[in-house]
Amino acid sequence: MRVGESKPSDGDAELEPMLHLAAQGLQTVLRDPSELFKQLHQVSEMLRELAVDPTRPALVYRRAGKIESKEIGNALTVGRTGECDLSFPECDEMSRRQFTITGEPGRYVLADNGSLNGTFVRGIRGRITTRELCDGDLIESGGVTFVFVRPA
Repeated sequence: MRVGESKPSDGDAELEPMLHLAAQGLQTVLRDPSELFKQLHQVSEMLRELAVDPTRPALVYRRAGKIESKEIGNALTVGRTGECDLSFPECDEMSRRQFTITGEPGRYVLADNGSLNGTFVRGIRGRITTRELCDGDLIESGGVTFVFVRPA
């Protein structure tokens, strides 16, 4: 499956174990952060199989029951307006320009664009301004959960 294509809705059975692992990981972040990262790695591997071209960094998310992905390129802005590279007009909790991910030499950095509800990375409930992303990072923002997938 190519980047940008959606997994057919009959693939929900494959999606359930991934969502279960992600939920478990978020619950364990305060008790044992190392366990969270193991679970996120498993989620990342499943996402690669389901929806992502493993040669390019991407954000993977679920919309209307389908897994979708968006390649990041040099930069990717996520928000509610159509001016964003990845737009979620249906998400009232999301700011017009919620966050931007920028590719820098050897790394990708997420910057919250001053959103009202904040952007959270790795299940850590602290408002961020910038954060370097790692493969498998969960990003929660505007009522949507994303997974950052980066090739090795």
